[in-house]
Amino acid sequence: MKFCYKGDELAGLRQYRDANPENRWENFRQECQSGLTEVYEHLHQDQGGLCVYCELSVSGDNRQVEHFHDKSDESDAVSPTKWHLAWDNMRYACKGGTGQNSDPNVFMEPVKENLSCGQAKGNGVYQNILAPDDIPLFPNIFRYERKEKAVTIHPDEERCREAKIDIARAQRTIDELNLNCPRLCQSRLAYWMPLEEILIKHRPNTQEKIRLASILLGDAQREKRRSFFSMIRSILKESAEEYLHDIGYNG
Repeated sequence: MKFCYKGDELAGLRQYRDANPENRWENFRQECQSGLTEVYEHLHQDQGGLCVYCELSVSGDNRQVEHFHDKSDESDAVSPTKWHLAWDNMRYACKGGTGQNSDPNVFMEPVKENLSCGQAKGNGVYQNILAPDDIPLFPNIFRYERKEKAVTIHPDEERCREAKIDIARAQRTIDELNLNCPRLCQSRLAYWMPLEEILIKHRPNTQEKIRLASILLGDAQREKRRSFFSMIRSILKESAEEYLHDIGYNG
């Protein structure tokens, strides 16, 4: 999970909401196809195509718009449906292991054990976990552990303290989103191993690692991020941080 850049609110979404202040997300999806397409395109661009939670590259029928604050929260007396169509509440996300797909990144049995991201996040959970905006650009507050058949994600306690991030809250975020489900742990391993092989076999110097970071982490335009961006960043350590600082990384 990483900080995600958020562009300006879209005109089509704003116009629809202003004209239909009591409507819900389902109404927008059915009644405003051009606006829905615009939402998907801009969220994809803002996040470099990565799921807001697990950081898998998302496209096609494995994508959805995630509302971080529950849409079901209609406690606001003035605008009970405000969370449905609030641009700041929308993020690009995968379908959390529910897609019937032969790709093991997308679907793995048993389904319940491998649900993640928005599909694992229960109602009200948003109050107890890190929001995308809570995660700092620097430092990278998560670390990764390579095991025989999996790569797991954990709070980096030292960097959480540096960024004034509550360590327990960071751990709850991982747990509530089920980011260490077998499906994701195995998917991370598939991305970890080729990079690990390069580092062991070629022993690149600092400048070579920075060049590698430029290839794997992309540029400041966020056109296309590789899956598990934060994990790659963690593996390349100081070289990745230097590169990201140099390009003015903003999510």
